[in-house]
Amino acid sequence: MAEVRSPRFSRPVAPRRTAHDSVHFEAGIALCEAAGCTVTDLFGEPLTDRTTGLLAAADAETHAALLEMIRSA
Repeated sequence: MAEVRSPRFSRPVAPRRTAHDSVHFEAGIALCEAAGCTVTDLFGEPLTDRTTGLLAAADAETHAALLEMIRSA
C-alpha cells in the first residue's frame, strides 16, 4: 500500500477479509490518504467496515481509469 502514491503501483486490492480486519490495511489506507491518494472500494464508494476489496490510486484521474477498467471487465 505504501507504494500506491506512484501511478505505476496503483491497483485494486482484494483482502481475504474486510479491509478493516487487518492492521496492515488500516495503516496502508491511512498512509495513502495522508499522501493524497484516492482510496475507495472496488465500486468507487467510500470504505466501510464491510468493504472486502479496495482500490487505491495515486490520484483521482488514475483512480477513475482503474474504475472504468474494473467496470468493463
